[in-house]
Amino acid sequence: MLRAALLLVLLLVPANAHDVSTAKSPEEARVFDFYATWYRPPERTYSCCNTNDCHVVEIKRESGRWLFLDLISYGKPTWREIPPDRLEHNASDPRESPDGNSHVCFNSMYVLCAVLGSGT
Repeated sequence: MLRAALLLVLLLVPANAHDVSTAKSPEEARVFDFYATWYRPPERTYSCCNTNDCHVVEIKRESGRWLFLDLISYGKPTWREIPPDRLEHNASDPRESPDGNSHVCFNSMYVLCAVLGSGT
C-alpha cells in the first residue's frame, strides 16, 4: 500500500521536480541525483533523463520479458516491454536503484533506461 502511494505521488510530481534543489527529503534528493547522472546502457553516452521522462513504475516479468506499467503515454494504463539492452542489470557496469523502487525513463515511443527495484 505504501509503495503504491509513493508511486502515485512520484508520478504526479511536476516535471521540474527532478532538479535536486527542489527535493523535499534526502531520499528524494538521491533519486533526483540518480536521474541527473543516469546514462543509457550499454554505451553510457547519452543521458537517460531530461526533466520529466523518468518515473517510479511497476515492473513485472512475463513470458521471459520485462514489462513496465506506463500510466502516462496513452491516456490509459498500458504494459510496455523494456528492451533487454536498456535494463541496468544487463549492463557491464550496472547501477542500482537509489531507493529500492523500479524506475524507467521513457517517452511514448522509446524506453531509454530501466532499473529494477529490490524484490523485483
